[in-house]
Amino acid sequence: MDVTHLREEGEDILRSLTKTLPYCSHIHLCNCVMDDPKHPFYGDKHVDFDYPGASFGYADFEGMYGEIRRLYNGRDFIITLESLCRAEDNERWFDELVTNCSWL
Repeated sequence: MDVTHLREEGEDILRSLTKTLPYCSHIHLCNCVMDDPKHPFYGDKHVDFDYPGASFGYADFEGMYGEIRRLYNGRDFIITLESLCRAEDNERWFDELVTNCSWL
């Protein structure tokens, strides 16, 4: 399950994950810009987790992760972070992502 695809389709993320619980144990946490169709990164472009105008922020993903852990209640699952680096300094960008996702 990919939370960007759920957001693009207007689905409730936790409700969708609950419905697919018996079939899915791999969840992608990723971001998108959906409120401005003219935006160059509109749609499934996996913008940064703190990108201005994006659907989610770091706190949203931290909350989702907590809800997913409660939902899976000790069952095995995989969380994949998806974000495309568009920065000039790849290492610095990655280090910031890791720091901001210390909850994972």
